[in-house]
Amino acid sequence: MFSRRTSGPREPNPLTRAIAEARARFDLWDLTESNPTRVQLPMDRAAVAAALAKGAEADYVPAPLGADLAREAVADYYSRRGVAVDPARVMLTATTSEAYAYLFRLLADPGEEVVAATPSYPLFGALAEAAEVKLSPHAMLYDGRWRLDPTALAAALSPRTRALLTVGPNNPTGSCLGPVDRRRLVQAALTRGAAVISDEVFLDYLDAPERFAATSFAREAETLTFTLSGLSKVAALPHLKLSWVVVNGPPEQAAEAMDRLEHMADTFLSVGTPVQEALPRLLEQAEETQDFLRGRLWENGDHLRDVARRAGLTVRARDGGWYAVLDLPDGWDDEAFALELVTRAQVVVQPGYLFDLEDRPAVVLSLLPAPEVFQEGVDRLISLALPGPGPKDG
Repeated sequence: MFSRRTSGPREPNPLTRAIAEARARFDLWDLTESNPTRVQLPMDRAAVAAALAKGAEADYVPAPLGADLAREAVADYYSRRGVAVDPARVMLTATTSEAYAYLFRLLADPGEEVVAATPSYPLFGALAEAAEVKLSPHAMLYDGRWRLDPTALAAALSPRTRALLTVGPNNPTGSCLGPVDRRRLVQAALTRGAAVISDEVFLDYLDAPERFAATSFAREAETLTFTLSGLSKVAALPHLKLSWVVVNGPPEQAAEAMDRLEHMADTFLSVGTPVQEALPRLLEQAEETQDFLRGRLWENGDHLRDVARRAGLTVRARDGGWYAVLDLPDGWDDEAFALELVTRAQVVVQPGYLFDLEDRPAVVLSLLPAPEVFQEGVDRLISLALPGPGPKDG
């Protein structure tokens, strides 16, 4: 009766079960929290509500690619960051996940391939499966910095490659491609006649914000390129459901891509009128939220690095984003350690294997929680990590 697209595992894993059982008994120090509406941000919710209320008064005009004023607001957002974007090359979607669904179907027929770096967010596999395309991974190298491995990238490419996916800053590594690696990725796409998909939802949270223009693929002109972002991270407003795609590249290819995307989007018309009408105001208001968040991310990152260093542990280098990777001692089992943290210290982290962190045991922490929550959780984590040999493989 049901399609194979929905046949994936639905049983919770041991860590998920342990967390649910622990929550029923006591409060937890959740170092996985990624919902910005639950981390005590000093947001002017009244101003957000007012912007939406004004938008709710507008007439409904179905526009598959999005309302003109909203697409212009996206272009203005990039202009303030030193990147020129043509509003006619902007498409609005409800979420970046929806954008991926459009792009996978635009670029690849069933069974064709999208190449993506690991470690990375596990959602991409589910999105690719739903679109009936194959996700072909290539592992990044870490030598004190995250770098593209040309050999691994070449091995992941095939005649069936239709797109190369990059995320910057990456979730969970916080890394961005440097100029050399960026050129290698673009050249690989050109060689295969493939597009580049660049997920930049965290790009406003670079440790060096002045690098935005140099890092964004929204200025890429050599190959067909799709740059994704949205209100969820840019304005810390995931519940308003508005994201966007910027299309760049050779003019004829970009124009055809927009035509095809418009045809698909006309089938769904998923983005609400009030949030589109409110978008110029919401993006302006986002600047203050971003300033506050960058300060918090920096403060929590400093604390993590400091206590880890004193404990003889290593936090991997990152360029920005909301997450950090903490390496565990050799021979430890990251899932077993995460389970032990829940049951013995009431702390929740994500084991590295969930993100295909395979070179050594590690855990992933969100830097988003309020400092008092984050610092207490980290201190508890380090206290449990210090005594004894730790959970071992097997």
